[in-house]
Amino acid sequence: MARLSKIPPKLRDEVATKSAEGWSCAKIKNWLLEEHQTSISAKQIQELLNKIGKERSEASKAAYAQAAHESANQDIDILKDKISKFNKRVDQALASNNLDDIKISGDLLLKFMDRRIKLSGIDKEDNSNNDKETLLENILDKLGK
Repeated sequence: MARLSKIPPKLRDEVATKSAEGWSCAKIKNWLLEEHQTSISAKQIQELLNKIGKERSEASKAAYAQAAHESANQDIDILKDKISKFNKRVDQALASNNLDDIKISGDLLLKFMDRRIKLSGIDKEDNSNNDKETLLENILDKLGK
């Protein structure tokens, strides 16, 4: 069972700040004794600093994961909107039998997707569908043209 820290909770942040400023555990120990009449070993101070570091690391990871989740959701919403607009343009182009409009719309959608993927940092090498002409041909094939 973990034992309770002898450092009062109200001093935890101050101890962490002093450590971040370069104070040694021995210096923090002396400061606690002189300023707050708290007698504690340097080892206990180090244990507390390790615990605080772990808590902050976990909080940072959670915050980063939440931000990445929110960003991905925004990107998905934007992409859904772009695909919906693309589908409308394809329908209009098919109605007027204008395949050039489909190609232009496809190029714009691919450029948008490429830019968003690069900005998100997830652009890993994937050569399976790297050729834009092949992608456009696949789109036209699916549309039956």
